Amino acid sequence: MDEAARTRAGFHQVPDPGALPSCSGLSKVARITLDDAACLKRKFPFLKDYSDEYIQSTQLDVLIRAETTAYKLRELERGADLDDTLAANRDGLASTLISVAAGSDNRWDLLHPARFLPGASCTAKAMWLAAREFLGNTGHQALSSYDMGSVGLRGCVTNKGWSIIANPGSSQLKLKFFSMTSCSSKVLSTRGGNEKDEVSAFIEELGEFKLALRALRVAMSFVHPWNKSIEAISSFFEQSDFCHSETANLEKRAGLLTAFCDFILEENSNRWRAKEGFISTGEMKESWMLS
Repeated sequence: MDEAARTRAGFHQVPDPGALPSCSGLSKVARITLDDAACLKRKFPFLKDYSDEYIQSTQLDVLIRAETTAYKLRELERGADLDDTLAANRDGLASTLISVAAGSDNRWDLLHPARFLPGASCTAKAMWLAAREFLGNTGHQALSSYDMGSVGLRGCVTNKGWSIIANPGSSQLKLKFFSMTSCSSKVLSTRGGNEKDEVSAFIEELGEFKLALRALRVAMSFVHPWNKSIEAISSFFEQSDFCHSETANLEKRAGLLTAFCDFILEENSNRWRAKEGFISTGEMKESWMLS
């Protein structure tokens, strides 16, 4: 049997060497010795299934491509096993119940173990609506003691922002309450400065807009971990590169993006009060194109 036939017979999963770039520097080396064959078997475990004679008679570049193919096949097998595992876990959710013991929680130094349950796997809108049924239209008591400093966002949320974000039904939630401009302006005004306060401050730079959106997103993850409406807004802007194609040449680009973000925030508060699901990223894309 000639060399090409042996290659096809021994490595049926390897592409035809003639169809791939040849490693000319490797294919012209001297015959592989027995010591080299043993070394190759130690380095590439899949070669243990082949005889020393076969390895010696096969070009080295073909062996290298065969090892790459074998690796890809192993990865595909691992991926299939992982898919099966995840699917089985999902199918078992309906019959897997977690018992939650009664206890106390003060949101500070006494935390109930229920806070550390695995995240819900239902749709984000179903979770939003379940929270609406549980919380009603008032939300939680507002706090400002969340550890934003641990994620590099200390000083990015105003007191007004903390006060409003606690109630998902509030129509007063604005992105500017999570901007550095609002926070610094408030500090200056309390010290007798002439700067505008956090209510009248505006976001004027794209970098500030991005930071404010991140601060809002992280603040919401602290206040209402179940609320993914802010994640949808963030995804819309990231996927559209912050609406680059439509706003890149505008002088007040950040102002326009802020206005659209505030519009979505207000619409979400309306939907909360109406017991409807929040606006998804896809719906935002449609709304942006129509605006």
